[in-house]
Parts: sequence; C-alpha cells; structure tokens
Amino acid sequence: IETSKSPAELLSMCLLVERGMGRVREPDGGCVPRRLDVDVLLLEDLVHRDGEITVPHPRMHERAFVLVPMVELAADVVHPVLNRSMHDLLQAEIEMHGPVEDRCAILKPGSLLDDGPAAGPAGLTTI
Repeated sequence: IETSKSPAELLSMCLLVERGMGRVREPDGGCVPRRLDVDVLLLEDLVHRDGEITVPHPRMHERAFVLVPMVELAADVVHPVLNRSMHDLLQAEIEMHGPVEDRCAILKPGSLLDDGPAAGPAGLTTI
C-alpha cells in the first residue's frame, strides 16, 4: 500500500482493524491463537524502532508464513537491515527448517499469484 502515515499511525490503524474483527490482545503480550494478526512488516527501506513499533518487523525473516507471500508479491525487495532479498530470506528459512508445506498448513505450492504448477511455495524448490 502507499501511505503517508508514520509507523505509529499505521500500527494504530492495524490494531483498529484487529479489534474490529474481534481480536483481544493478552495483557502480558503473550501469543495466543487468533483469527487475525495485522503487522507492519516493511515501509520501503525505513529502519525504525521505538517503544511502540519496530520496522522492519524483527522476526519476519524467521517466518515462512510471512516470507512466502512476500516472495510471491515482491521477491526482489531487500530487507533494509539484513540486506538480503525476500527470495534469499525464504530460501534460508527453508534450508534451516525444511519444506514449508510440512510446517504451515495455510501455505500450498503456488499459493498466491500463480495459477500454474509450481515446484514449491512461491515457485521455490523445496529441500
């Protein structure tokens, strides 16, 4: 999306959407199952950290369920802190943790944009 919002303003909008969908955050900040989780992952090449929000998202490179859609939408986008493309980050995540479809039921080969056959999530060959 294009926005002129600050990271904090964008986060506030994300939280508003979550609340509108019935999400209740745990007081201790713990992770619990939820139907919706809206995060700010990247804002171009901005690196931002304050008490409210960290951009880029500090754990996005560890999460296949984030990286697969990122690769299908923008494989060549470079993580501004790690200085690696989304494609490279997903390859590294797969090498470390194994095939995505074995770990993440919502991700299927060729899942988002490609109607044709794919070798693996986001067109990657799984190892």
